[in-house]
Amino acid sequence: MNQWEENGAQKWDEYMRCTAAFLDCGLPNFIEERLDLVSFPAFVVEALRDGAKSWPLKPHSEVLDAVFTNDKMRALASFQDLYVGLEPYKNEKQLFGGVIKKTAPAVFGLLAALELHPTNNKAGVFAPIGGFRSVGNAFQSLAKDCGVQFQYNKTVTKITKNGVYTIDSSISSTGEKDVEFLPADVIVVNADFPFATRTLLDPKEGDEKNKDNGSSSGSAATTSTTIPIDRYDWDDKFDYSSGVVAFHWSLNKELTGLNTHNVFLCANSREEAEQSWSVLRNDNDGDNNKYGKKKPFNFYVHRASETDPTAAPEGCDAIMILVPCKTLLRNKDLAKLPRKEAIEKYKDQFDDDFISNMRNEVLERLAVVVDKNDDNDDVMKNLRQHILHEVIDTPASYADFYNVGAGVPFGLSHGFGQLSLTRPSAQSKDIENVLFVGASSRPGNGVPLVLLGAKSVAEKALQKLFNDKEEE
Repeated sequence: MNQWEENGAQKWDEYMRCTAAFLDCGLPNFIEERLDLVSFPAFVVEALRDGAKSWPLKPHSEVLDAVFTNDKMRALASFQDLYVGLEPYKNEKQLFGGVIKKTAPAVFGLLAALELHPTNNKAGVFAPIGGFRSVGNAFQSLAKDCGVQFQYNKTVTKITKNGVYTIDSSISSTGEKDVEFLPADVIVVNADFPFATRTLLDPKEGDEKNKDNGSSSGSAATTSTTIPIDRYDWDDKFDYSSGVVAFHWSLNKELTGLNTHNVFLCANSREEAEQSWSVLRNDNDGDNNKYGKKKPFNFYVHRASETDPTAAPEGCDAIMILVPCKTLLRNKDLAKLPRKEAIEKYKDQFDDDFISNMRNEVLERLAVVVDKNDDNDDVMKNLRQHILHEVIDTPASYADFYNVGAGVPFGLSHGFGQLSLTRPSAQSKDIENVLFVGASSRPGNGVPLVLLGAKSVAEKALQKLFNDKEEE
């Protein structure tokens, strides 16, 4: 850091002190939604220090410019803004520098502290052995121990006050015989909020009809003419995080030149650094051709085998590369089509030429990585020839797998217009006994926040059931 700028390490420590105060206050009070007065004094001191140099409501870049002089230091302190779907740079064309919509306020420096602070007990990045699938499997096991029943190969096509309609997704037919109505007292929706509200919720469904249909499954429910086909659409009034293209590579060589987590940033100049965030600032311009030599971009590489030997066979490796990209551009006419047809149309927004250009640029950037264990220094330079198998995910893939709005795996962005109380609530506005959980509702995206939200929703669901029982 001192090589990049004078007293760089000292400035970094000062920045970590400030962002740690933001983290200690922000986590309990604004994320977990529990009052913690003890953390406020340090928060206020750091916010007002040196004439409010680090005022948390400023655009993040204004604080970074006040602390650092080197663009690489600024990039190191702000790449985490991407996690919440925001860019760090002030947008002169928008109100308050863009913090209402797509520019990160300086308070999101707490993400840097969360990842990089050397002593804060909240800091650290942890990955489960066996991958994140093991987390889902563990939750499933706990649920089964509590008597929860799981139904597989069922697709929910409509949510009403009294239950949900499903179709059998294990076969291609969606005729009347496949429809089933499942009655429910409380419904927790973990489908992405903007998808669910646009595609699944039907608050106008008549109560009496539902109660009659709910007495049995199968043919009883098929008498309703309002049961929709399985389709894909989303509410595009929101601001979204960036899309992502993911390359999953299986390799016949170990890439020991990479760490578990690797971030490749463009920061040779301020202009280049700002351009590298263009997919967020210009997300609605419809141009996907952003991955040529004149278009800088940032990307992330995860090498799980560095810490989890089960991730790849001995002598081999497996890496995942995440490259920010455009979101899906909504076509309202596709909402009328069966889901499978709509998804195929959306896949055309990320064609082979686009993917090929992106792959080539990533390989070129990776070629400069030095592997001290590679005597000939040729594995990274010739990485393409060591790829045994490749799986590619685009926003259309994520839409297909998870029904996320705009194909965005990180949900709604976190500008002030969609943060805390201004973010969609867990409580449905249209159906009283429907609750939402996931990245696009409160408190926000990322595994820790989603799990905090899930805990809160579980408590709300139990309270609703308890209140209903008392009323009986």
